[in-house]
Amino acid sequence: MKSEPILTWKGRRVRSPDDSPEKTARKVPSAPLRPGSLFFVPSPLEGWGVDVLLERLPAEAAVVLFEKDPALKQHCQDVLERFLGRNLIDARLLWLETDTEEAVASLFTRLPLDRLRRCEFLTLNGAWLTHAERYRQVFARLEEGLNRWWSNRITSLHLGPLWVRNLIANLKGSRFSPAAWPDWKQETVVVLGAGVTVERTLPWLAANRDFCRVLAVDTALPLLRAWSIIPDAVVCVEAQHANLRDFSGWRGASVALFADLTSLPASTRVFDGPLFWYVSEFAPVSLWNRWPWAPSAVPRLPALGSVGVVAAWIAWRLTQGAVVLSGLDFCFPPGKTHARGAPALEEMAGRTRRLNPFEQVGSWERSGVHWTSDRKWLTTGVLEGYAGLLAERAADHAGRTWLWSQAGVSLGLRVWPRLTAVKPLAPVTETRVPKDSETAKWLAQEKVRCVAILDSFVQLNQSPNDDLVWDKLESQLREVDYLTFSFPDPEPRRSSDWLIRAQVQVRWLLERLG
Repeated sequence: MKSEPILTWKGRRVRSPDDSPEKTARKVPSAPLRPGSLFFVPSPLEGWGVDVLLERLPAEAAVVLFEKDPALKQHCQDVLERFLGRNLIDARLLWLETDTEEAVASLFTRLPLDRLRRCEFLTLNGAWLTHAERYRQVFARLEEGLNRWWSNRITSLHLGPLWVRNLIANLKGSRFSPAAWPDWKQETVVVLGAGVTVERTLPWLAANRDFCRVLAVDTALPLLRAWSIIPDAVVCVEAQHANLRDFSGWRGASVALFADLTSLPASTRVFDGPLFWYVSEFAPVSLWNRWPWAPSAVPRLPALGSVGVVAAWIAWRLTQGAVVLSGLDFCFPPGKTHARGAPALEEMAGRTRRLNPFEQVGSWERSGVHWTSDRKWLTTGVLEGYAGLLAERAADHAGRTWLWSQAGVSLGLRVWPRLTAVKPLAPVTETRVPKDSETAKWLAQEKVRCVAILDSFVQLNQSPNDDLVWDKLESQLREVDYLTFSFPDPEPRRSSDWLIRAQVQVRWLLERLG
């Protein structure tokens, strides 16, 4: 192992011969570093300047080191440990092991995301230029991941309580009966969204309906009804009442439904066909540690956000054959955010008059809406985030995932070579999982937890300064953190306002379970 500083690597100069730790330290900003910053340091070499960065680093900040070359990385880690000393290698300094998606996801589990607000690119030498493009891509992935985390966090503040209410209501409802998901073997599945490009798919689909499975998002249902196309299955994610009008005219239809346990209970009562359940892990709460249902009956999905991304995930699970994506555009032409016949457009058309022309709010260039990279259609940051997430997931199934057309945000997929052969398909059926009272048992256990927590609240009220009582209550509250994860301050606090809010949530759950 080399002990002297590296000047060249693989024939390329990475630093000047007269460089020194003192000169490198000058590259660290001398002005006070902003709290909430995540500093990305590519190719740190011997770590010159990292010690100064740590000295100036605010408590609410972090540093991520990354080296693309495995051999150079090992040198960096060995020298850095001696250079800094073990006492300086703390929670604020982390290594990104590789540039794979799995490694980035693992890094995010170790970062204090609730204290980070932005990412900053900091180079301490010239070694990063050897893989400059890749380092920039990794940095962009960190930025995108942090933005996505905060977007999900803000959504949780608004919808978190509703997700939990719907979850409990669906588990207690008469239609909750876990069923094994169907196996569509090698059959082709067309996933239909409600984007503008789906208008090109519907005529072909109406003429070749028997050739493929049709898995539609709930927003696409009015479009299918206009073409008299009955889908094999529908995917429902929405927790609010906003998409109930999508189901208009489908009451009693024999269509399979894949419903999220956090979705609106009324949506699950529309169809008379098979009902298959899944649940989105809306937050990293302890609830999932004691989730009793098998993945074959109630799969747990990562938080994907968009119903189109969820539908693609379900299609990849149902079939080993081709999956064709249509109408998942994540962008739109000016004035038309959805395909013709979608409720959003129909509502605008109904309000159109001479003094109120047809124009969708937010469908033109304005704050939050911008042109795509090819300057053809419009999009938003949220839609681009969903497109990036779908592209990541589709990369794992790139050999069998196709696009109907290339219009829309690029997902890095090929256009499907349309086939015309007709192949009869078997109807979608359900196989009920033998009941073992798992649902009743789980609900009863949650009720016992709530009763015990309320008893601890009484004890704390009687002995507010008793640390043992507080420790017990804090441990109990962490077991039901799905009731408090949507708080702006989700970590248990001993303050009266936090405890009052938590007690309200526990009493609500106990009332519903009772």
